[in-house]
Amino acid sequence: MAFWDAIAVTAPKNEHAQEFLRELQTRQNEGLISKSTFLISIPDPLQDEDSFRNIGLVNQQGVRKDSGDRENSDIDEPQSPSNNVQQPPPPIVGIEKDKLAQGFAKLGSGTSTINSLFVICEKLSALSGKSYLDVDVLKDKRILLLLIGGIYQHAPLVNMCTKSFSMLPMIGVNLNYDDPSRAVDTYVGDPPVYSIDILLSNLNVIIPHLQPGFMVASTESMILFDQNDANLKDDQVWRKPGVSVITMDVDSDCYKNHGVCKIDKETNQIIEMSYKKPAEYLEKSGFIDENGKASLYTAILFFCQKSAEKLLYLYNTPPISSCTYLGIDSGTQMLKFGVYPDILCTMTKNETLDSYLNLPTFHNCNRNLVDKGRRVLWNTFRGIPINSIKIKGEFIYLKNSEDFLNLVYYNKNVKVSKRVHSYIDCKKPIEGIIMNSILTGNGSVEKTSIVYSSVLTGNWSVGSNSIVLGVKGVSFGFEILDNMIVNEIRLKSDKIKLMAMDSQSNTEPKALVVLGIHDDLNCLFDDPNATIANRSWSEFFLHSGISPDELWPKCVSKVLRTARLFPIITCDDEKLVEASLWIQSHGSPSLSVVGRWRSSKRVSIADIIGESHLLDYSQLESVAEKKKSLKLMSKQIIEGNIEAEFRWRRALSFKVDSLQVEKTLTQGEDVSILPFLHKWADSGIPIREVLDTLDRIALSSPIKYTGRLLSCISDALAIYVNHKGGLRSGPAKNSAWDKAFSYFRSHDERKGLLALAKEREKWLDSYENMIRAARHYEGAGQLVIKNIVDTCKTVLIPLCADNGDQVILPNKDWIEVKIPARIDLAGGWTDTPPICYEHGGIVINASVKVNGEFPVKVTARKVSDPKITIYFDSVESDPVICTTLLDLSDYNQPLAPGALVKCCFLQLGFIDINSTKASLEAQLKKLGGGFELISSSSLPTGSGLGTSSILAAALLFAIAHIYGYKYTDQHLIHAVLKVEQMLTAGGGWNDPAGAVEGGFKEAKCSKFSDQQQSAASNGSGSNGSITVTYDKIPVSRESTDMINRHLVLIYTGRTRLARDLLQDVIRRWYSRTTEILSVTENLLANTVDMKKALLDGDLASIGKYLSVYWKDKKCMAIGAEPTRITEIFSLINDHVYGSSLTGAGGGGFLIAVCKEDKDIFKSKMKTAIEQVDGLEDIRFYDCEVCLDGLNFKIIKSTEEQVD
Repeated sequence: MAFWDAIAVTAPKNEHAQEFLRELQTRQNEGLISKSTFLISIPDPLQDEDSFRNIGLVNQQGVRKDSGDRENSDIDEPQSPSNNVQQPPPPIVGIEKDKLAQGFAKLGSGTSTINSLFVICEKLSALSGKSYLDVDVLKDKRILLLLIGGIYQHAPLVNMCTKSFSMLPMIGVNLNYDDPSRAVDTYVGDPPVYSIDILLSNLNVIIPHLQPGFMVASTESMILFDQNDANLKDDQVWRKPGVSVITMDVDSDCYKNHGVCKIDKETNQIIEMSYKKPAEYLEKSGFIDENGKASLYTAILFFCQKSAEKLLYLYNTPPISSCTYLGIDSGTQMLKFGVYPDILCTMTKNETLDSYLNLPTFHNCNRNLVDKGRRVLWNTFRGIPINSIKIKGEFIYLKNSEDFLNLVYYNKNVKVSKRVHSYIDCKKPIEGIIMNSILTGNGSVEKTSIVYSSVLTGNWSVGSNSIVLGVKGVSFGFEILDNMIVNEIRLKSDKIKLMAMDSQSNTEPKALVVLGIHDDLNCLFDDPNATIANRSWSEFFLHSGISPDELWPKCVSKVLRTARLFPIITCDDEKLVEASLWIQSHGSPSLSVVGRWRSSKRVSIADIIGESHLLDYSQLESVAEKKKSLKLMSKQIIEGNIEAEFRWRRALSFKVDSLQVEKTLTQGEDVSILPFLHKWADSGIPIREVLDTLDRIALSSPIKYTGRLLSCISDALAIYVNHKGGLRSGPAKNSAWDKAFSYFRSHDERKGLLALAKEREKWLDSYENMIRAARHYEGAGQLVIKNIVDTCKTVLIPLCADNGDQVILPNKDWIEVKIPARIDLAGGWTDTPPICYEHGGIVINASVKVNGEFPVKVTARKVSDPKITIYFDSVESDPVICTTLLDLSDYNQPLAPGALVKCCFLQLGFIDINSTKASLEAQLKKLGGGFELISSSSLPTGSGLGTSSILAAALLFAIAHIYGYKYTDQHLIHAVLKVEQMLTAGGGWNDPAGAVEGGFKEAKCSKFSDQQQSAASNGSGSNGSITVTYDKIPVSRESTDMINRHLVLIYTGRTRLARDLLQDVIRRWYSRTTEILSVTENLLANTVDMKKALLDGDLASIGKYLSVYWKDKKCMAIGAEPTRITEIFSLINDHVYGSSLTGAGGGGFLIAVCKEDKDIFKSKMKTAIEQVDGLEDIRFYDCEVCLDGLNFKIIKSTEEQVD
């Protein structure tokens, strides 16, 4: 698949470069950019950083309109040669004249492009191991350069994150991802749209058809391509030699403010370009077609490989060589020029050398230097074809905040969302557009206003046609009037000259920029059209009592852009916030408010965007003298904190996510938070921040959701490891976590969570340790499940001969317990904790004989010797003998000898394994002696027929009986469920429910009560426990016999590893993926169909729903059907109505309903299997549904017991 070999992004400053790169990396993680693409951020080369920080507006007689103020930043707006007279600036306090002489101007897109291409080639050369600039590294590569302008030309003003990386409330924009599988679609409300994403999406459509070369794209405009336009995917269009420019037909409302092209209709070559000319001129000159449209220059152009090489070679050709950082380092004067007109116009047919040399230039540039540079460009590119590639679509350019409001509220071609990734919990309905914000309390937003990246709490209101941007949770009555912009800008704290020596606040310094929607930043204050907060300056001065001298230093243009109106807020000071917001009021502010405003340190927009020095030194000294607690720092520059603005936006997005995650988890919603975890990892949210958030949510959640929270934390650790730390499934009994686990065992979940978090901090130093920590969180989750399962009622009833119970009196007599196997026919997995008690479970099963007998048998007797002796299969086997409590302590290790027997004995509660006062010997003597036990099963290990759980039922029954007790059948099933948790096997109740009672059964489990688990454990009633019930399905004898004639049991020859599958299913259940929720519902629905098929005696339907059941089980447990099993299914499919692996799957037994008599089927299948290599271990077993369940008998001993 084609992809960009490298994507580079320009940036006005190094701080921007770092943040832009991080933003592109996030898009790469999310699949919008290929993982194979090399990303580069390239800050503009500056001759002297300080020289670009002075105020560009220096002429008191009028407003100079430099490149920073242009209305269309897609084109570098030059100055006419006739107006290009360099005037020496008047002196400014604290700034050297030689620095001001250079003026404040942008590099120009041409200068930036030359420097960027050189840096890209340099980086790629270094990556390929070259120690020199290797031009060949560009060969056969597709390179994309994204040109991003500065802060000062972005709407809404002043947007430190730039327009390119700012959110738009648009819906219906389908992005074209390089890798759609990694696309993030997890947002609170509608997903955000960024103009940079729309551009990258458009280019993803083009890239498969694009020849190698160099594409340059401005990001200042937003272009919505018609995805059905044939030119987007036409190989011939994108493989032409020379330079190709994307153009678009637009109406006069657009072309009169932008650059347009005159195109030869036969060759599609651009023969002339023009910029911001009157409609009359354009029509007369042939730029307007018969439909009244002009071909807009979109500032997206492509250099074929040869043209790109010509462009690159200019890095070493004076004076173009001054455009790169190498030229700066060589001490040469930088040449500033644009892609338009300086590069593109060299190639247009109607341009002559004379007309080209007389094209407008940048303000304050060296004319001789420009002439030399243009001659070099002319000689380089003249004769290269410049092609137009016309694409249908809509061109959108936002030059100010009013345009922004018009776009979202009045552009009929744009569909707008009212809620873009925001969390809202307000008492009143919110009318306006809300983006990446948190709104709570008693607030209101008028329907034509926008709140963006803000936190508003308490009592607040936003009037109509207003924009609130970046405001961070003011705590008093926050009121924004109509037609206002309020923008909270974070400032660089290390560059503030006045610092409170006794301040202990860590709050970042900030300023609230308060402007009117219609204010013109560059209009002189005495101009009749000039406004401040939508009123005239004269009205402002009259009502406030403030004089112009308080706003502007000497010799600075008195425009809104340079007015030091906005107090610096260094802490959460409500009074300073009030001293900022009063500007919007048209009345007279109180003297106290104006007084606080006057005494504050203040900044202008020019200061914030880095165009000027902060307060002059004398002003600083004056303020410091008045406030003795303030320390005067060295003279430095203050400006907006770019990194802090991006950080705030990301932090707020994360906070919005976390509030939604908290709601989901604390209210038990069936919504997955995995997409949020992946999104946070892709966005670079630190793992500790994610874990702290989940810890906080866990501590505030009902206990019944604790298991899910623990699993979510385990998910977070695994996702951040990203497959680099090993398998997540594994042991979780490291002694370092014992203390935390002990709290969960004692039902103190809060202390357990805190102890886990404390221990976890030690395990974040490597991927391997993070995975081990993830395992232990799952281990803690297993303890939570156990605590809830333990709410099942298991009451032992003393045996009573008067009630017909067979009571064993002599120690030497044996009890023999036999129990059938079970087959599951529908609903499996819904019986498994926590699914069964969080969602409710239903299973359809049947008890079966295997090869004509009950496959599980336990024989036991009480002996006077106070010890426990366990035999396997017969007394001839090597026994496991327990004489101390320590011998029983490995009961929770499934592979330990006799672990299941030990769990069953402990579950009965006859002894206290944690006793420090009574030994095992003493406790057994008190019971009347120890016991001997023989357990046996004729089924292979991992059969899938519920052997271990069924054996547990037999063991519990036998041991209880020899000590004079019994369970009801229901409580016996409960007890087995508890044993599975003690053993850490984690199985469900389907197995004992299928075998304790004979025949076909429908078993159910109640959903765990909404009451706290602690209430349940304190015995507050049945509402605090989970309960398993079952009912026999009255299948007729005739139907049962028919089923038995067609029921086949096939051993696959592969041992089933249920625990590995079980861990994964529980993990996925806790994650609440859409698939797992859907499959769970399907499993339950299938029980209804299976029950009806059994009652109807419909063999074909039984088989059909058995296959449906298997399909759902495979979705539930990934890996349930290995290749070998698939081969077996393929062999039998044509001969059966349906089939399924029993139990969890993965191996063990396969149950099938064959079409013919089972003996005929077996004969055919044995012959077919013999022809297939690798299936020689398959065995056929006789299987029949039996109407009897667990049974027992007393065997009188024929031998004297040896005491």
